[in-house]
Amino acid sequence: RRVRARAAVVATQPQKATRLLDGVAPEAAAELAAVQVSSMAVVAIAYRKGDLAAPAPTGSGILVPVSEGTAVKAATYVTNKWPHVAEEDLFIVRASIGRLGEQHVLQRTDDELVALARHDLAILAGISGEPVDALVQRWAGGLPQYDVGHLDRVRRIRSAVEQVRGLAVAGATYDGVGIPGCLNSARSAADKVLRDIEGDE
Repeated sequence: RRVRARAAVVATQPQKATRLLDGVAPEAAAELAAVQVSSMAVVAIAYRKGDLAAPAPTGSGILVPVSEGTAVKAATYVTNKWPHVAEEDLFIVRASIGRLGEQHVLQRTDDELVALARHDLAILAGISGEPVDALVQRWAGGLPQYDVGHLDRVRRIRSAVEQVRGLAVAGATYDGVGIPGCLNSARSAADKVLRDIEGDE
């Protein structure tokens, strides 16, 4: 459907942004088409602390190098990082699975991914026991890869979009894949479209 608007912010993953921008900012679209993306699954697992085979780990989580050979590439100890999200006796861990070129790993069922995450977490962090609950979230093509020269590419994208009044881009492609980076890009996009709108008045 068509929507009439004074401004638009394109906040999709790179390949979708490429199609949306092709007719209005072709240089930006071409740059976005070159950004590779990987798919991932986030497996959240909740344990009762008393059911863990060893004391719950401290810290906020771990990053796992490829050399470890595990499917889990990172883990966040949710209840350590954000204590307000769980009851006192729960330990919640969130494992990230999926690297560029490893889409085959994500073809497993949710139950298989939970079992894989439990296996790897036991090896990597000594987290083992019978969980009380688990949740799998899948993000197809949702993780942009920052290759050498990515910052220059982002500058070229923004420069091309800057030429189109009322248009801005935001999302994990630009200022970081974490929440702070996405918020920063959203603020930049909002500032840009607001300047354009105010300039038209």
